[in-house]
Amino acid sequence: MGQDLGYHGAYSAPVVDRGNWIATREGLRDDPAVETLLVGHGLPTTRGELDTAIGYLRTLDAAWDAAATPDDVVAAMQAAYPGYGGEFLLGLTQAYWDK
Repeated sequence: MGQDLGYHGAYSAPVVDRGNWIATREGLRDDPAVETLLVGHGLPTTRGELDTAIGYLRTLDAAWDAAATPDDVVAAMQAAYPGYGGEFLLGLTQAYWDK
């Protein structure tokens, strides 16, 4: 059970320690015992979805670094991942904003 370490077709909360989240997801992805992943948001999925989740966090890092405001981050993530559900999670960007 990945819980909030994995999202499938949904935006994730803009966590602070994204490097640790990436490393944890890489560990799960590389573990041959992981076949099915029960995620925090979205339908159950396979280990391969972790590559998408890792890419998402890297995109979030880049958007965060380039943004002047939390709204810039939200707009960048919506542009990069149109059709994702859970838009309310992007609303947490303001709470994590530290610039």
